[in-house]
Amino acid sequence: MKKQLQYLVLALCISVSSSIFAQAPSSQVSQLDSTGKKTGLWIEDYKPIRVFAYYKNGLREGICQVIQQSTGDLYSIGEFKEGIKTGTWYHFNNNFLLSKVYNIESNSQYKRVDGGTIIFPTHTATVIKYHPNGVIRSEGRILFNEDYEAESDDYGIWKYYDEQGVLINTIEFK
Repeated sequence: MKKQLQYLVLALCISVSSSIFAQAPSSQVSQLDSTGKKTGLWIEDYKPIRVFAYYKNGLREGICQVIQQSTGDLYSIGEFKEGIKTGTWYHFNNNFLLSKVYNIESNSQYKRVDGGTIIFPTHTATVIKYHPNGVIRSEGRILFNEDYEAESDDYGIWKYYDEQGVLINTIEFK
């Protein structure tokens, strides 16, 4: 059942992103508005990935698709709002199987202590990571400010599972 859900999510992501990104003629890609800010669909190369993202007022806004440049394989897909990742982000492994899911929210309740200073990161996300066979590998929460891929802290209770889905460890992060 879990593997079927992964394939369904993958199919949905590919069909939505393919139809969205296939619509823009090349003359309308990577444009600047009258003030010099990025606008519309941009295709950006950051080896080893290529990013297909929409911009509004110079900030990423809406659906964003990231692919591996060397293979064209889908790496991740999600949404931006005013330049910040938001909503649910799906990450895939090289076999097109779902490897991670991040459900991002604004943070006003979770905090961490750094050198005696209490810090309230601006965002939190529940995270589910999968084994290659589609079974959950770990699940928990992270705290971050700008981008969870750049820097994040594990927070609260994290559960870890073996490849059969049996709980093997629980760790609490503060």
